[in-house]
Amino acid sequence: MRKMRLGSAAMVALAGTAVMTLVACSGGGSGGSSAPNSPITIGVIVNSTGATAGPYSGSAEVAQAWAKWVNDTQGGVGGHQVQIVAKDDKGDPATATSAAREMVERENAVAVVVQSAVAPTAVASYLASKNIPMLSNDDGQKQPNSPTTWFTVQAGQPAITQSAAMVAKDVGATSMLAAVCSEVAGCAAVGDQLKAYMPSIGSEYKGLVTISADATSATAQCLQIVNSGTAAVAAYIGINAAKNIQQTCDGQGYKGQYVQLASYNGLYTQLATPQLGVLYSFPWWSDATPVKEYRDVMAKYSPNVDYKASGPNATWVSLKLFDFALQKSGPAKGSPFTGADVIKAYRAAVKDVTLDGLLPQPITYAESGNTEIKCFWGLKSDGAGNYQTIPGPGAAGNGVTGDLASQCVA
Repeated sequence: MRKMRLGSAAMVALAGTAVMTLVACSGGGSGGSSAPNSPITIGVIVNSTGATAGPYSGSAEVAQAWAKWVNDTQGGVGGHQVQIVAKDDKGDPATATSAAREMVERENAVAVVVQSAVAPTAVASYLASKNIPMLSNDDGQKQPNSPTTWFTVQAGQPAITQSAAMVAKDVGATSMLAAVCSEVAGCAAVGDQLKAYMPSIGSEYKGLVTISADATSATAQCLQIVNSGTAAVAAYIGINAAKNIQQTCDGQGYKGQYVQLASYNGLYTQLATPQLGVLYSFPWWSDATPVKEYRDVMAKYSPNVDYKASGPNATWVSLKLFDFALQKSGPAKGSPFTGADVIKAYRAAVKDVTLDGLLPQPITYAESGNTEIKCFWGLKSDGAGNYQTIPGPGAAGNGVTGDLASQCVA
């Protein structure tokens, strides 16, 4: 099961910049390429609208802001101005696949960023067949069937679910029940993963409840939650269901913690009460220099976008890593390059890289497989837009200190 992030968001605006011009179509060739000093195209597939959009919305605007910034400050990447072509997959695999084909075969993209609940698995094999790197959420595992052209900056399952149990334990809650979506059969895997993992950290699994996004009542689910005596609830549900569960359970006297597995600013501010959560991309509130740079760029180039979520943050890190790899191991400045050249640069340059703590742990990309990412950030929200990083029990996974320090599943 891939990570499911739930919520709602408005359609992203897919505006280009004045300095960006379209690259000629590739005619259905083997992937993107660039002529000497010509612009390069990076595709961005985002789940911007629909039930699972919340944590991803804003990713397209972050990509546009990054492109404007690198074009203005360093003349683009590898001597080429960058243009972004972004599309909304609406949470639909077929739409995601169509978008990927258009980006590669018509727009000549040399890489495709993916921030979506469904698109990574839908488009991975196609992009691999075209030698186009996929810069995506999820995966990060050394799975035999995963193309090694899939370059992620975030944890995949089961670490995603396990991190919820870790955060609960960080604050002294040593039992947990899972409340998950009923619309997707795979959501129930959250319960199986918690049940298998929690004894290893000295915690107790208290069971599973399911609820639909449009449920009008959570009475039965909350009776089970309250009667279980659980100290924490791992919420893997949309915002409407989260509100329903919280209001009903609190009304029945539940006093435990809620740990949100889909972390984004809009979720916490709408719930408007203290919450715990897990974050798979860097904490947007950090005072660390590389995070301040991110906020400064967004303030200048896309000031009206709420970029405070895992998807937009992961988009920023993925594009920073793209620039890092090509600067370090890409073709000579101004030389043409293809998606295959980008893949080659990734495998040569990305060796135990943390990007000064923007990544949750040192990451290596190799033809034999990529680093299995098992680190994340725990968060505490006061419900009014203020956040704190929850420190883990051991050394930071990314080797930094302060509010950018990550923790890892045991």
